[in-house]
Amino acid sequence: MQRPEGTTKNAERRPITATPAIGRRPEAVAEALQKGFTHKIFPARLQLIPQMHELYEMELASAEAALMSDEELVRNAAYFGRVGT
Repeated sequence: MQRPEGTTKNAERRPITATPAIGRRPEAVAEALQKGFTHKIFPARLQLIPQMHELYEMELASAEAALMSDEELVRNAAYFGRVGT
C-alpha cells in the first residue's frame, strides 16, 4: 500500500494528549457536566421533574414558567416537580 505524498510513518503515530485546559482542571469539567444546562433556562426556585429528556418538553416547561405565576404552576404545571424555595 502506498502512502499519499507528503505523509510520513512518524506522523501516523503521534500520541493523543488531553487538552491542556481539561488536563489542568478536572474538577471544573466534572462540575460543568454535573450542572447541565437547565439552571441557565429556569430559575433556582423551579425544579424540573426527573424524566425531562426531550427538547419539546423543555420548550413547554419554559412556556409554563413564563406564563404562569408560582401559584398557577403548583396547581397546573406538568413539568415541574418543585416550585418555590
